[in-house]
Amino acid sequence: MKIFRIIVGLSLLLLGAACSSIEQDDLFDKSPSERLEEYRAQYIEKLESAEDGWVFQYFARNVKKYGGVNYFLSFKDGYVTASKGGRSQTSMYTVLNRAGSVLSFNDDNKILLEIANQRAVDPMGFDVDVDFEFLILSAKDDEIVLKGLRSGQISRLVKLTSKDYEEKLTEVESFFESPLWLATDSFKSCYFSAGRVFNFISSGNDKIKKQSFVCTDKGIKFYEPITVNGAEISEFIFEKETSLLKNKEGNIVIKMKELPLDFNVQEWRMKTFFEEEGETPEVAKVFKENFLNAYDAIEKKYGENLSWFTYLGYRMEATGINFEAFYENWTKIYKIECKVKFNLIDDNGNFFVEIKNKTEGLNWKYYHYLKLDPIVDLLIENSTYKIEILEKNKKVKLISTKNPEIWFILNR
Repeated sequence: MKIFRIIVGLSLLLLGAACSSIEQDDLFDKSPSERLEEYRAQYIEKLESAEDGWVFQYFARNVKKYGGVNYFLSFKDGYVTASKGGRSQTSMYTVLNRAGSVLSFNDDNKILLEIANQRAVDPMGFDVDVDFEFLILSAKDDEIVLKGLRSGQISRLVKLTSKDYEEKLTEVESFFESPLWLATDSFKSCYFSAGRVFNFISSGNDKIKKQSFVCTDKGIKFYEPITVNGAEISEFIFEKETSLLKNKEGNIVIKMKELPLDFNVQEWRMKTFFEEEGETPEVAKVFKENFLNAYDAIEKKYGENLSWFTYLGYRMEATGINFEAFYENWTKIYKIECKVKFNLIDDNGNFFVEIKNKTEGLNWKYYHYLKLDPIVDLLIENSTYKIEILEKNKKVKLISTKNPEIWFILNR
């Protein structure tokens, strides 16, 4: 009986090996080049079979600084028609075989050149490295996932199924033209930059986190999910009627109310001294007097020149009042930081800012006694300040509610 069991077992093993051999023969009956060519043909068919085309959610090299841009693409008979902002142009495209399938925009298309050129300009005016060839990572019926060969970033082609997608998308994008928004409940602070990056501080946390996003017809979609109060969020749905952004579950909410500034995520510059001929002063006279005292003391002690710009807001992962001292003919610099807290107060649409809680920051112990203390103390002792908007998102005037003679102008 034992011998019989052994014989049966060996027979089953041999049978299994034979079956496995047959399956492998079926699996590898085509060469790698044949399989790649088959995939290439399938991808072309998929691209060109979308009747309404695709929205291309493109992300450039640095997704911490630049968010996604939308292009509308339609593919037919080896040509791609690209549309953006009311413009459209048709040119050739191809799918290449390079150890994988690569979608390549390879002809002179002025709209696609915004992608295909080695350099392009983002909405903030900075140059960004961009892609013109994309490795196809996956392809579903409604979405093709791409990886830029130059940037390594993930972009997506999303199949259009709605005739009014572009109209809805334009409506959503218009709400993010102005970069400042107020968060409620779930966030301590948040800021949508014009470069389509979401900067936020969760409740109970002082560290800024960043995640780029792209606008959709329903709201915004993040490059990677963010975590807020233990909840993972990949997108926010925009409710136009209530001016709210909500996650799918509806328990994380952002109230779309514009702020004049937010020191928790921004840095603003105060020109403490030195005006060009005919230029209007940007600070009260007492700030100039305190600056000159500090300038002389630092020059006498260290032979350094104090910059006439003072910076208020977020720098070096903390909020504070920051100074800079130059040496070796203004070619080298020391950063000087006094940490403070800024509280923004909304009084029925009238905004105020409170400055308090002075603590030591970078290099402060080496400089504070050289007449920098009076500058910071003046700002704190005359808090709170009313905010007047001189130029939206660029220039504000802060006037002390204790002493209106104490005022200063801040620039972004």
